[in-house]
Amino acid sequence: VVSATFDITVTGFPALYHNNQDQNINYASDEQFDTIRQNFKSVSGDEEYDTQVIDLRLYSESIWAVTPPSKENLHRTLLDTSRSLSMNFEYSFRRTQPPGSEVLLGKYSVSLTPDQRDKLAEMVMTSNHTD
Repeated sequence: VVSATFDITVTGFPALYHNNQDQNINYASDEQFDTIRQNFKSVSGDEEYDTQVIDLRLYSESIWAVTPPSKENLHRTLLDTSRSLSMNFEYSFRRTQPPGSEVLLGKYSVSLTPDQRDKLAEMVMTSNHTD
């Protein structure tokens, strides 16, 4: 993998996190690969030397551009437990080989639990501005 892009969204709202990076992409150490195999049973031992690990930045590369009404709507939506809501993780990996498969795309969604929704709702409404 020569570059990777990640987006984290709540269904129907602008991305909370966006990262496009071409650094901190390394081959997995023996210890990292063992952990990967323990957590993902479909990974076989012969994939060890092809497995890479990406250390994501802790910050988003883009400013969360949401209007105050949209922010309030997200807050209300998170607190409305009558509606199901998911957090979506979208990714793309660009690689040099094999020809014809240089870009890998994927998406993984997780339904938010009531506790996760409450915590995210609190985070959304918390200001990090200093007045």
